[in-house]
Order: sequence, then C-alpha cells, then structure tokens
Amino acid sequence: MDIEKIGNGYDGWSMSNNARDAYANGEMPISKWSKTEILNRVREINPKAADLLKNVSVFVLKEKVLKQTSWHHTSMKYNKTAFYIVDEDLVNSLTEKQIAEWSDIKKTVSTKTYKGNFTYVKWIGNGRNVKANVQNLENVNIEERGSFYYVTDNDGSLIVKKKIGSNGTFVKTAEEIQKAEERRKSAQEYIRKREQKHYDNSTSAAKELLAEMNGKYEESRMGYRYTVNRKPHPYDYDNLSEFFNKGEKRLAPNVNGGFYVQEWDGNKFIPADNEYVNIKYSAKAEKSDEELADIADENSSNDKCMDGLNPIRHREPPLSL
Repeated sequence: MDIEKIGNGYDGWSMSNNARDAYANGEMPISKWSKTEILNRVREINPKAADLLKNVSVFVLKEKVLKQTSWHHTSMKYNKTAFYIVDEDLVNSLTEKQIAEWSDIKKTVSTKTYKGNFTYVKWIGNGRNVKANVQNLENVNIEERGSFYYVTDNDGSLIVKKKIGSNGTFVKTAEEIQKAEERRKSAQEYIRKREQKHYDNSTSAAKELLAEMNGKYEESRMGYRYTVNRKPHPYDYDNLSEFFNKGEKRLAPNVNGGFYVQEWDGNKFIPADNEYVNIKYSAKAEKSDEELADIADENSSNDKCMDGLNPIRHREPPLSL
C-alpha cells in the first residue's frame, strides 16, 4: 500500500493534489464507491463476473472486491482518508461458486449498548471561520451500531449520532469511569497515609510548619519542603545568600521518615528545633564526595541530569550550606 509520503500542495480547501491525482487514477474513498461504480469497473476487467455480481450486496462488494491502495489528506481539516480501487487480480480469478456464496451473505449490523460519558466535537461556523466546540455528555446511553455511535438520554431521545473513530470522539464506559474513580481514591488514600506518616515522625516544630503549609508546598528531589515559590532552582545555588531571607525556614527529611525544621542563618541552613538532637529525628546521612563521584560516573553516558545540569555541581544544598 502506498502512502502519501511527501506533500504536493492542496487543491483549494477540498483535498490535496495527491488525492486529486488518486481520483484521476480510479482510486476513491470507500464511501464514494457505489454498487454501480464497482460493477462498471468490474465490467471493464471481467464482463462475465460483472453480470454475476449484480445479486451481491454493495456491502459485500466493498468488502470483497475493493482493496486499499493509499491514503491522502482531504477536507479543510486535513483528514487522512483511505483510498480504494477494484482488485483486478481478484476479479479475474472469480468463480461462479464464489459469487454464489457472496450472494447469500447478508449484512449484519453488530450492536453494543452501555452507559458512559461521551465526548465529541461540534463544528460551528462556516469556511475559514469554523471552530471546534467540544461537547461532554455524562451518564448517557451509548449504542454502537455498525459504524456509528447513537447517544440517547434516559427517555431514549437521540442526542447525537457520531461515526466511530471520528476526530475528537471519545467514550468512557461506566465501568472505566468506576475503575478510574477507584484508582483516584486509592491514590488519595496512599497520599493521606504517607502524609500522616511524615507528620507522626516529625518534630513538634516541623508539625507546626506542616500545619501552616496545609498541603501547599514545593518539594525538591532530595525531599526538602519549601513554602510555595521558595524552592531554589539550580541557577539560584550560586547566590543562595541573596535568594533566602535570614530566618526563613524549610522542612528537612529525618532518618525516621518525617521532618525537622531548618532555618537560614544568612549563610546556611541550620537545625531550628530542640528535638533535632534526638537521634530519632536526626538528619538523613549526606552522601560523601566519593559516593557522589560514583553516581556521576554512572551517569557519565548522559552528561546532563534531569534538569540539564551537572549532578555534582548543582546537587541539592546539603545541611552545611
């Protein structure tokens, strides 16, 4: 199957020039192939087969006789549209037995009904002024019938009919919504338990600061917590004395899974509460220069760390800063 690899311009607002060339070569989107069009083309290839195929439904003809050859951009929205052509090799090899079997095939439309949320795009305006207006329908009846969604309200009144797979059309079943809600609640419970553990294992001063933050904080990769907009960026590290205000506090992780309070003394952060002397609340051990060098070696294949800076030079300020 060929693919429109290189653009060749657009023919007004209707289709690409490549699509126009495809039409000239006898290729068309499947929606353009009527039964008459298919039989006329088959007659050019195999007149006898064309006569026998008259009793075959257009649904079966499209499925059996056409083959996809390419895709091209169409419409002012640059949709990707598949193009089809009559399969000459297949038409030349058809037998009366095959055609008789096709004649007995009846089109069956599969249906599937469920509750869910339905999102689709409603186009407003004309020509170049057309705009996409996203519509969200919650807890509606959705029926998949053939190639279309039929969306109805609780009274059975049709709200919208949209083709399955059309741009901007999304469906979430009630089951998917329930699972998403369960995942959300599970995540919230995990966060709640984690925060409770942090709180229970923090010093009294840290508990007070946690209460003041009320869940609103910025956390560094090393686990330090700052009030909103007060976490330094790597480019601030060379001027921390200008960035922090004397007496400004932050929460530092301790060995017990909680926090203790540090205070900026104008040059570095120092412990700011009496409970810090208890080993239960002491600071996490800082990595030695040798350990940091080993980490840098492991990352040597990638010269920049996540924030694009050298992992040693721009690591989180240690307790001694």
